Amino acid sequence: HYHPKDDLDEEFIEVMNIGEVPVDLSSVSFTEGVDFRFADGAVAFLGPGERAVVVESLPDFRARYGTAGILVAGEFMGSLSYGGERIVLTYGVNAVIQDFTFDDAWHPLTDGEGHSLEAVDPAGPQTGWSQAAGWRASSQQGGTPGRPGGGPPPGGLRLPGDETGDCNLFTERLAEICAERGVTFHYGVETDRLLRRKSESDG
Repeated sequence: HYHPKDDLDEEFIEVMNIGEVPVDLSSVSFTEGVDFRFADGAVAFLGPGERAVVVESLPDFRARYGTAGILVAGEFMGSLSYGGERIVLTYGVNAVIQDFTFDDAWHPLTDGEGHSLEAVDPAGPQTGWSQAAGWRASSQQGGTPGRPGGGPPPGGLRLPGDETGDCNLFTERLAEICAERGVTFHYGVETDRLLRRKSESDG
């Protein structure tokens, strides 16, 4: 969550144990983007499938999300760049666990609009982590720290038979373009008429 809405101090990074055995975090650190040593934090181990977050400001995070059911390891030093940057997670003396670069242009809903940047496949190849297709905007404002994501982003849908994900990628990008041009989506609202004014339409 690199650019919270209204520029509040609610940034966070989530880590997840994608393996089948518990992971000792005592030698794990963020060394690029932000600085944080799990050895100095409140979470020593992650069980299979468990998630933990490191946050910009614990009081602000607690006020926004609460901490019930969320493993909060502690506060990182520094802050995430609104424009995107390189993030490196290491084990021991610079043995790289994850090394990727994100860009704020990938998914505009994550850049100050309140949505988090979520990995599409946390267990996917590392090469995909530095590409727009490897990420999506969270479906919920503020994201879901410490919990599984809420599914596809607004406008995104993977239809039956869409094995390549082309439909999902197309609708996600279409939703982003609409948002960039000032279109407001009203979910769960029935349209009973459509008015056309020259080149514009009003529902």
